[in-house]
Formats: sequence, structure tokens, C-alpha cells
Amino acid sequence: MPDAGDIVLPQFANFHDLLKARTLALRQPIQIIRRSTWDESKLPSDRRSRQDEATRAWNLHVAMYYKCIWRSGL
Repeated sequence: MPDAGDIVLPQFANFHDLLKARTLALRQPIQIIRRSTWDESKLPSDRRSRQDEATRAWNLHVAMYYKCIWRSGL
């Protein structure tokens, strides 16, 4: 039986969920990126088409900007 201080994780928890949960208290924005997003030699595993390099860079920077603004409380 878990103690009150133990963390109980749902069965569907994955690396993304665990990392986001652990870093939430740090109040630092993070962005998890699949290798296939930035490495042209690695094909996307789920057979999605890859966006052009400029679109990928734009989307990454917009996501980080949004997260920084949200975390700062502006």
C-alpha cells in the first residue's frame, strides 16, 4: 500500500508525461522534440510527412516563445 508521499502513476504514463510532470515545479519551459523533426536522415516513425526546415524552425520557436510568456505570467 503506497504512503501518502508516494507518487502513483497512471498505467499509460510515458517518458513525455513523466518529464513534464517532474519539471512542472521548476517553472522552466521545455519542449520535447522527436529526432526525426530535426535530423533529415531519420524518417518519421509514424509515416507523417515532414514539414520544410523553415516551418519546423518557426513552429519550434513559436512554441518556446508561447511557453516562456505563459510561465512568466505576462
